[in-house]
Amino acid sequence: MQGRQQRAEELMSGTVKGERQEAVSGELESHAVGKNDGPVVYAAYLKMEHSDENIKFWMACETYKKIASRWSRTSRAKKLYKIYIQPESPREINIDSSTRETIIKNIREPTPTCFEEAQKIVYMHMERDSYPRFLKSEMYQKLLKTIQPNHNS
Repeated sequence: MQGRQQRAEELMSGTVKGERQEAVSGELESHAVGKNDGPVVYAAYLKMEHSDENIKFWMACETYKKIASRWSRTSRAKKLYKIYIQPESPREINIDSSTRETIIKNIREPTPTCFEEAQKIVYMHMERDSYPRFLKSEMYQKLLKTIQPNHNS
């Protein structure tokens, strides 16, 4: 059981065989099998819990960081602000006012890292709040069973 538990935790964290994998990325939703089952199941769990704004923001930031065009980056930064950062926005994330103000200042000339601090904060929220609940969920237990399908319970 402990080996299976460790394997599931490796899947969720994105580490397998000691190599860092992109556990949660902009392409998360397009990979629903294999090594990406953990993040997909976690995202589905958050959606079911009506608390998926953090993972969606995190994934959107990963995609945002890869934007090379200054114009496209500015456009995407404004969109991310309106959806996740702006007070009372549809999917407002829980960040401190200092981080919010820094983003507001930097959004005029956004760099690939202008959302990095907010991204760290939401990651911490997931790590401390929703992820421990997920580990106790029925969805996670089903994930454990799929990792070793020949295991008899």
